[in-house]
Amino acid sequence: MKSLYTANVNPLFDKTKSDVTRWSTIFYMISANSPIVDRCDYVKMPYNFKLYEPFRLPKDLAGFNMTYEDCCMQRTVEIVEISRRINKPITVFYSGGVDSTLVLVCLMKYLSPEEYTQRVLVALSWESIHENPNFYYDYIRPVGNIVNSNDLNNMFDGSCIMVGGEHNDQLFGSDIIGSIFRITGFDHAHDPYTRESVCHWLGHNMPPDIANYWFDLIDNHIKTQAPCEVTTNFQFWWWLNFAFKWQNVFFRMMFRVNESQRANINQAFVNDHFHHFYSTVEFQKWAMLNPNLKIKNDWRSYKWEAKRLIYEFNKDQFYYDNKIKSGSLNRIFTQRKSPKGLTSDYEFLDIIDPAEFYNPNNSFL
Repeated sequence: MKSLYTANVNPLFDKTKSDVTRWSTIFYMISANSPIVDRCDYVKMPYNFKLYEPFRLPKDLAGFNMTYEDCCMQRTVEIVEISRRINKPITVFYSGGVDSTLVLVCLMKYLSPEEYTQRVLVALSWESIHENPNFYYDYIRPVGNIVNSNDLNNMFDGSCIMVGGEHNDQLFGSDIIGSIFRITGFDHAHDPYTRESVCHWLGHNMPPDIANYWFDLIDNHIKTQAPCEVTTNFQFWWWLNFAFKWQNVFFRMMFRVNESQRANINQAFVNDHFHHFYSTVEFQKWAMLNPNLKIKNDWRSYKWEAKRLIYEFNKDQFYYDNKIKSGSLNRIFTQRKSPKGLTSDYEFLDIIDPAEFYNPNNSFL
């Protein structure tokens, strides 16, 4: 049977199947068209989504003591070494947000000014400049190694190493958390999660019986699969994002590749030419062992450990104190044609037959 790495889930919504209907309700909350894949391979979906093996959730946390900054610098060295080995420049997809700004900070700190100029390209848009004008005018524009990020889906030709800032949201939290606590307030974010607190929010998007079903499924997943503490309201929603959305987040940029360049995509291409900075096992272990370094007591403090590293580099107090999460990829993806599915053999499907991928032995029956 064929399997999928990712897909547009709307074509899979077969309302004649109760398990598919039950499964589909979560997408109206986490993202209308984005699949979930359990990185513990414990919850079985109604469709045959295959876990991308490098993303299996690491569970041996014994002896791990790297800091977030340690993880950043290790990852910087890894990406630079790939660039040197295959003699291709690094193209960083820069939005002006915390994640991509920190990627550039790490490269600027590690490389000499001469090698940075020769080796790094910054793909940005006018929105990127607007989101972080000080960093653009102080650090990006003077170097001038700039390309247009609107040409993203034409860059899969092997001419560069593509580096995105994905997965930092999965390490620190999620947009779901932001939307919840901007409405309910942050007073109870660090209280123990309960059926009542979780189902109260789930009930905005699904009937009470389905909300309770999803609570039971995720609560059981936490208690049987999580190798770390997951006890608070904030941690509950973080775990949903961290354990279930990771794979889709990795592939969603690749999913929009220009049709003429789809044939370039295979495992060798991914290994050398397509990297998200925050995807390493070390970052994941850090996230599981350091819940106190993700957010404090208000939404503006989200990702404060990442923002601290940026501040230490550029001393932009306003950005450190006030920068909040802003969705960037939607602007890049708007009106871009995408296929219906991407198989685990890197085949792009413009037509998808739900019956071909249906898994009758799933967790939603």
